[in-house]
Amino acid sequence: YPDGSFQPFKNVSRAEFLKIALSASKISVNGPFQPTGFPDVHEKSWYAPFVQKAKKEGWITGYVDGTFKPEQAITKVEALKIIGSIQNWKTSQNIAKAPFSDTPLLAWYTPYVTYAKNKNFLEEKGPLFEGNTSITRGEVSEILFRTAITQEKKVTAFSPQLIEKKISSPL
Repeated sequence: YPDGSFQPFKNVSRAEFLKIALSASKISVNGPFQPTGFPDVHEKSWYAPFVQKAKKEGWITGYVDGTFKPEQAITKVEALKIIGSIQNWKTSQNIAKAPFSDTPLLAWYTPYVTYAKNKNFLEEKGPLFEGNTSITRGEVSEILFRTAITQEKKVTAFSPQLIEKKISSPL
């Protein structure tokens, strides 16, 4: 933010999220782009290139009423679906057991939640995921960090051992 703060506990808007997710995934947003078609996306806004890229690639479709709702907080399940789409996660529709007790087996987002849990991209360890709650800047950053480390190290799942710790010798 302009004041230099990160604000990890602040909820992420849908527009902010696209910028974070595309930037962290090293996706270029250079045009030219077609208008998004979302009546609530101002094509000259700071976030328009990110929405345009995500729409063009099919990573977002918007809501049934035709809007994108850029200022609305993004939910955990929406965020996982978009990250999974951007990073081309190999999800499966054939899931035998729900990953969390509050994640319905046949919900549209369950393949993404299952994939993220199986790859240890999520911090949640208890029985609940609460996928329809807003995701925070810190949570998004942690998921993207874990996916980046996993890709960089060319391993199938995240583990804390992947993080190199530099220990300086005492003077």
